[in-house]
Amino acid sequence: MIATPAKINLALQVGAVDGRGYHPVDTLCVFIDAGDRLEWLGPDTAFSLEVTGHYAPSLASVPPAHNLVLKGARQFAETFGGGPGRFRLHKAVPPASGIGGGTANGVGALYLMNRQLAKPLDGPAMIRFARCLGADGPVCMASLVARGNSFRARGVGERVTDGPILPPLSLCLVNPGEAVSTATVFRLFDSHPVPEKLDLPWPPNVTTVSRMGDWMTHSRNDLAPPAMALAPSIGRLVDEMAASPGCVAARMSGSGATVFGLFSSGPAAERRARQFRGRGLWSVGGPIWGGAQQSGAGNG
Repeated sequence: MIATPAKINLALQVGAVDGRGYHPVDTLCVFIDAGDRLEWLGPDTAFSLEVTGHYAPSLASVPPAHNLVLKGARQFAETFGGGPGRFRLHKAVPPASGIGGGTANGVGALYLMNRQLAKPLDGPAMIRFARCLGADGPVCMASLVARGNSFRARGVGERVTDGPILPPLSLCLVNPGEAVSTATVFRLFDSHPVPEKLDLPWPPNVTTVSRMGDWMTHSRNDLAPPAMALAPSIGRLVDEMAASPGCVAARMSGSGATVFGLFSSGPAAERRARQFRGRGLWSVGGPIWGGAQQSGAGNG
């Protein structure tokens, strides 16, 4: 069984849509263990997926052809061999929440399939293959097979490089309980003027949490305005999070609706998460993911 860490866009710049319908991006991502778990149960006559957990019903209506765990496993088997077999997913992350939960689970399937090979693929090859899962696939794979604790993704998500080694950081995530359609957010984004150039500022010196907070004030998430127009509760949660004791920065992740706060200490982040959970909201707190050193993976 492996954890499939959730993706947090500390900053996200988005360019104008191209002729293929893709948007170029420049983003700095970190990851957090938000609770999803994927397990390989063994070989079988066909690929199948058992889903448990609080958000299991959200996947009940997803056709097998569109489920990223099964899609990834099948494509890996067709390309490199392995399988078929049975997976079990514990679904603890809400769907359509802007933190790459579905993609992370699909990446987990690729990772588990790779383990079965006599000569497993190395990390860079796995990152390249994860493009089959969409724009977030490569950076989500990097969280399992690379050793950094932050990652930069450019192009249409396929160009992934190590980000700066960040100081010990803790995050609090909260979701307002509204599923925000990524497609709708992008349509609204495309209806307004788009910056001609992506110019994500790069953290020159992030040895302390406070300096990371300073960098956050000079960066942005281009998808936040359209998402907040669709779901005003996102903006209210950002304001609440920013006012929390110990929070040095707050923002929406991805296309929404999950909001994150960057905290100066783990106890402060978890304390805030408990307060949100007490109001019936989905919320988790914890340290940023430590890359392959935490997952037990590696580039070899």
